[in-house]
Amino acid sequence: NDTNPSNRIYAIGLLDKLSPACGPYYDWLHTKDFKRREVLRVVLPKFTDLAEDVAVAAIGCFQLGGMTMERIQHPTKWRLVLRDCPQAPNDCIIQMMPLASNMIAVANSSTSTARRVAAIAALSGTRSITVSNALPNWLADNDEFVRAMAVQLLPEYPGENCKRLLRERAADTSAVVRAAAADAIGRGRIDELLPTLVSLFSESVRQNDRDYSFAYKVLQPSGKYASLNSRDVHASAGYALLNFNVQRVEQMHKANLSDPDFGPEFLCILAEQNPREWLEESVKYIERRVAGEKQITLGWGTDVHYRLWNVIYDYLQGLPFDAFAKGKAERYLNILEKSDKTGSREPQMLYELYKMKGLNRRAAKYREEYEPQFAKYGMADFFDKVDAKYPKNGTIPSQ
Repeated sequence: NDTNPSNRIYAIGLLDKLSPACGPYYDWLHTKDFKRREVLRVVLPKFTDLAEDVAVAAIGCFQLGGMTMERIQHPTKWRLVLRDCPQAPNDCIIQMMPLASNMIAVANSSTSTARRVAAIAALSGTRSITVSNALPNWLADNDEFVRAMAVQLLPEYPGENCKRLLRERAADTSAVVRAAAADAIGRGRIDELLPTLVSLFSESVRQNDRDYSFAYKVLQPSGKYASLNSRDVHASAGYALLNFNVQRVEQMHKANLSDPDFGPEFLCILAEQNPREWLEESVKYIERRVAGEKQITLGWGTDVHYRLWNVIYDYLQGLPFDAFAKGKAERYLNILEKSDKTGSREPQMLYELYKMKGLNRRAAKYREEYEPQFAKYGMADFFDKVDAKYPKNGTIPSQ
């Protein structure tokens, strides 16, 4: 109850962490110093706090998983933290549902958009009939951010009604809502709505879209991360496409290899699925990268260059002995050597490939060149172990 809103937010956050939270994503971050029910009872009155950020923090304590909302440094903007959330445990839902009416009331009638959006987000993961009954009103709301958050809940209620509503919102006049529809289709992996998703992906990107407010998206189980603008429909649809089985979107990937944002990622997916067919394109991509062209990646944890390096390596490893005779694989081996290294891993793998395929002269030259460069990793020991594994017999002459 401090007069300083920052102190109230801090106190709410501390109470949250000092009580066992519900949901699959939060248990390990919390202790059992206080009973959760008591914490929720104390925090509940802060829904009407004069400071909007305090109210949003209080609402966040009722989160069961799924989607949460965080504010960014602007009074009218925020970022959504999206998770592909399973249904919350029953005991969590039972604990929260007596208070769901408070959340529904905020979502329905608060004069603050941030509070309404936070309340809807906190109700995600419940799969509650009360929530599903409220969704039509939220989806028709005048506020684009309320509609967008409501759209994100639709995959929790699968079926024909969900598909119909997603198609409708995919044609919304607001780019925020259309981007949210793309997110929802991807998170729900709704095959029947792939044509809708392709249509959203075809939207052009306007520069002011990418300067507005950002959504931080976690696409699971792929583990891909992206910082995206909440109005960037094209990017939201692109990330949603990455969530689908490659056989379902293969033609889409092939048709959009020139896309500046997603072409490299689509190439990776195609090459990992069929290395032989996409070997040349993979090599050309790394050649451009090595030549100094700007690398295009799709966010944390996604390194196109690294993935394509492994595609090429695995393909070469599976080739027969004579495929390396007379320098047939010289171009591929050269590009693997010239590529970036994550550490000792790639030099050891290449050296072993040379020994495995009988390229002993190349192996000796490679060891002489790279052993000093990677001395800190103890490469001599790694190379010695490879030598013991592949003695010099059955070698390719002059190689």
